[in-house]
Amino acid sequence: YDKTKTLIIDPWVSMLTFPNGNPLFAAYDKIGCDVAYDNNGNVWVYGGGDPMYVAKYNSAGALQWTFTVPMDVADLIGDIEVNKISGSAYICEGYKWFGARIVKIDAGGNLIATSAINANIYEISRLRLTCSGKLYFTGGGVPDNMWQAGSVDTTLQTITGAHILATPKGDHDLNLMALDPTEKFMYMNFNYPAPGSPNFTNDNEMRKIPLPAFTPSTWINPGPIYNFTELGSIEYCGPT
Repeated sequence: YDKTKTLIIDPWVSMLTFPNGNPLFAAYDKIGCDVAYDNNGNVWVYGGGDPMYVAKYNSAGALQWTFTVPMDVADLIGDIEVNKISGSAYICEGYKWFGARIVKIDAGGNLIATSAINANIYEISRLRLTCSGKLYFTGGGVPDNMWQAGSVDTTLQTITGAHILATPKGDHDLNLMALDPTEKFMYMNFNYPAPGSPNFTNDNEMRKIPLPAFTPSTWINPGPIYNFTELGSIEYCGPT
């Protein structure tokens, strides 16, 4: 913070109003689920109902465009990640039976790439873009063979998945993810299944995972830490 300059808090306020094609989700046309920004002060808001939308606002708070996300919503929202230099954005499908996808749009809100459907990815909960240009994701699914994490190149053509658990089990989803600045480790939170699931366990846990190998876990902090379940996006800025 430069003390010689005036500090401005909340320089603008803009009310969200997403178009909505499904009357059942009419109450969601003013709801934002995630916010991202770039180095020019532009802001991306991911939200709405069915379908989901991305709205871009400039540094003065003026709406620039609204992009309709061409993916299923179901009951899981997904995530958005923005390249802070180029202004391109990545949006993931929270849930898709037989293969959740990722789409990429440019700074003008134009669709430029869609990842192929992959039967090992039912849910994608978080996306993070590294400085070196690699996109990491976390997620899960019900079947035992589901990947809980992975990486994809920025063209969305090559996807590499990983089983974080020594013995892959369904319903063990990764909800939170943070990367350290050196890109050597990923910190993640497992949302273990609720009572009634055949894979039910009492505790959630946090893990430190080496990159790009994903295994083995450097440390495991077992629960009970239920309050970490389904939290929003986080950033990690400390030492490794």
